Amino acid sequence: MNLVIFGPPGAGKGTQSKFIASEFNMFQLSTGEFLRKEMLKNTPVGKKIFSVINSGSLVSDQIVSDLIEKIISDSKYQNRIIFDGYPRNLNQAENLDSLLQKYKQKIDLVLKLSVSLETVKKRIL
Repeated sequence: MNLVIFGPPGAGKGTQSKFIASEFNMFQLSTGEFLRKEMLKNTPVGKKIFSVINSGSLVSDQIVSDLIEKIISDSKYQNRIIFDGYPRNLNQAENLDSLLQKYKQKIDLVLKLSVSLETVKKRIL
């Protein structure tokens, strides 16, 4: 089973993803965490990510897509992925759909976490 968890910052996507991943032996794919790991490994892609982030820009959808494909294409994660906060836009959603089709997978469940604006503000502060 693959699932997507989305919601506003501070809604608890990461917390719930970790819990579900642990409980059901799944892999939590948090794009922010994945990007940080690539930078720490100092790979060519990690260096590019570091440069983009240091310039104050957002990492391109293509870079994120390439990293996500590494996970989707790995048989040890097949049908065991929690997409934590990804996709964030229509382009990413379409790309994810294409990647999943390419590797004969699908999204089985989408969870939307809803919290009040007041709660989001408290959690972020």
